[in-house]
Amino acid sequence: MVERLARFGHPVHQVWLPPLPPALPLDALLGVPEADPEAGLRSPTWPFSGSLRFPVGVVDLPLAQSQQPLVVDLGRLHAHLALVGVPQSGKSTLLRTLALSGMLTHTPQELQFAALDFGGGGLHVLEGAPHTTGVAGRHEPERARRILAEARALVDERERLLRESRIGSIAEFRRRRAELDPALRTADLVLVLDNWAAIRAELEDADAVVLDLAARGPGAGVHLVLTANRWAEVRTNLRDAIGARLELRLGDSAESEVDRRLAKTVPAGLPGRGIAAPGHHFQAALPRVDGGTRAEGLADAVRAAVDALAAAWPGSPAPKVRLLPPHVSVRELAGLDERLPAAKHPGAVVGVGEGTLAPVRLDLAGGDQHLLVVGDGGAGKTGFLRTWMRGLADRHSPYELRFMVVDFRRGLADAVPDAYLGAYATDTRSATTYAEQLASALAERVPPPGLPPSRLADHDWWQGPDLYLVVDDYDLVASGRVSLLQGLLEFAGQSRELGFHMVIARRSGGISRTLMSDPFVSRLKELGTAGLLLSSDPREGILIGNRRGAELPPGRAWLVQRTGQQLVQVADDDRPLDEVAAPAASDDGGPAAPDDGPAGAQPVGLADAFDAAP
Repeated sequence: MVERLARFGHPVHQVWLPPLPPALPLDALLGVPEADPEAGLRSPTWPFSGSLRFPVGVVDLPLAQSQQPLVVDLGRLHAHLALVGVPQSGKSTLLRTLALSGMLTHTPQELQFAALDFGGGGLHVLEGAPHTTGVAGRHEPERARRILAEARALVDERERLLRESRIGSIAEFRRRRAELDPALRTADLVLVLDNWAAIRAELEDADAVVLDLAARGPGAGVHLVLTANRWAEVRTNLRDAIGARLELRLGDSAESEVDRRLAKTVPAGLPGRGIAAPGHHFQAALPRVDGGTRAEGLADAVRAAVDALAAAWPGSPAPKVRLLPPHVSVRELAGLDERLPAAKHPGAVVGVGEGTLAPVRLDLAGGDQHLLVVGDGGAGKTGFLRTWMRGLADRHSPYELRFMVVDFRRGLADAVPDAYLGAYATDTRSATTYAEQLASALAERVPPPGLPPSRLADHDWWQGPDLYLVVDDYDLVASGRVSLLQGLLEFAGQSRELGFHMVIARRSGGISRTLMSDPFVSRLKELGTAGLLLSSDPREGILIGNRRGAELPPGRAWLVQRTGQQLVQVADDDRPLDEVAAPAASDDGGPAAPDDGPAGAQPVGLADAFDAAP
């Protein structure tokens, strides 16, 4: 009877669909990719290409008696995405699926990817795609910091562009992308953070940077995709900024942020199976476009798809992440630095910054008044002092500034021409004498009683150059609890009014004790002095600002100022002394006559300006 009914009857509507498959390839959702001469390798069937909507799996909707693609919508609903699950639950595989799906539905001018892979290393295979700007692993901290820095710099640049172009929203910006300058970076950026707990533990500033990106990124076209083993690894303030959440199998279903009851039903041993809001099972697709459903050879399948994407894309790829150079010279930075007038960008160029890879300037006359340089032997303290002093000499005449140098090791003997040296001390006796003379000169610059407040800002009650005290190897200068420079302490807090600035360099060894026992260094810390922290012993604790010591390559340092912190590569100034402070050419090609000093005057050093030299 059953056989006869099967032959002549009609099948009834199936109330329950088949269960979700244990594995499905990405091309089951996108179709087999096809090469387009203008758009590269693209999905031929996905209807939302270029709209920041792309599938990553299949979601089961039993009450609706259907199974639909699980779609990530970065443009409207899911500005950021968090993916949580225990190890081996399929997080990294889902990240590769997400990236590959986005690449097959968008061009590099529409969507780009950057990744911090502190998990199993499976994301490095995406680095050859034209959509990828860079991938950094846990053993590449510098590259990882650069990826975060470039993401934040893109947000700053995009916000400025929206304001200057009078574009009201990021959606309008995307619509007008074709009208903008082709040289501009107009694509949305997806920053993938695999294993957030490890990233936070190993990158000191990652927490603050990612929280800033979570808040400002959606309005600038920057999106976060973050993975963690437990929801407790994602702090509440960051979790609240992430709208879309996917859960794979959890260690404890009670920790579920989607549905605790449903989380118990996620099977073990089935990678890629999880639940999505408001409470539906999903199966993530495998990052394969070859029709395969096996996890074996998955890396080779992804690599083949990435190679096909790169071969089919006819245009320029996404800009690759740029790293701080291991060495940079002042000559290399000169072309970039001189684009800005000295009046609008004062101070001395000291290196290149990690955030924008642009020249970094240090202006003690207009910003931070003093500087504390800390580093191990060979870290680059003397090289920095030489570069900074020469940078000031390039921008100012000897009538505008004068250096008093305390240099027991004589490493700065040829730093600047003699005209800029008011005093050069190489032993205790000369350092003490010059410090006393400098203190007497500064005492004469103290505002007299009854001076009207209107004249304080003009500094017109004294004349002369700004005075810079430069001390190299301060640990050799200080003797116990008494410093040879003790008499200058009373003028440290009035540096702006007196035209007086101090740059003190010392070893990091034992500096934690010095901060408590040496009144000179302690006073500089109390004044909020800026700091340059070169390679230092991390066991010394917090040295400058909130920054601890760390092992860094020679010349690499953290510049800590009132306005913020950044990693810099100090420039090496290896020019001959006769090229320092060279006069600018006049209109007829000859050297320009000095216009910054009295006619016929010669620069006067400290030893000549004060009563007597030792």
